[in-house]
Amino acid sequence: WIICKCDGGVRGEVGDVRKCPDGETSWVDQDTCTDLCVKNQGYCTSSGDPHYKTFDMEYYDFDGRCTYQAASCEDFVVYFKNADLEVDLGRPRHAISIAKRIEVVFKGTKFAISNQYH
Repeated sequence: WIICKCDGGVRGEVGDVRKCPDGETSWVDQDTCTDLCVKNQGYCTSSGDPHYKTFDMEYYDFDGRCTYQAASCEDFVVYFKNADLEVDLGRPRHAISIAKRIEVVFKGTKFAISNQYH
């Protein structure tokens, strides 16, 4: 049994947790006390000289100063912004690409995460 709560106390009850198909999880909307099946969480990553892993577990390398759209949906878009970084590895200096900034635009509002590299 799942009990839905709100500021005024208990709103209602939902019976047994819904059985969902593979790739989905049961979720209860606390406002309406509705039990739904929703897609499992997904992850995408960026690391190194930039290596990307997509939500479907594919790997890609994108070099250079570019902006890549990592994900999008009705209400949000995620961008990775690459930049060049000069490095000295004991041989002549050369540039590598890094993901310098990640931007999430949610319902028209932009949120950004940036690293300290210049």
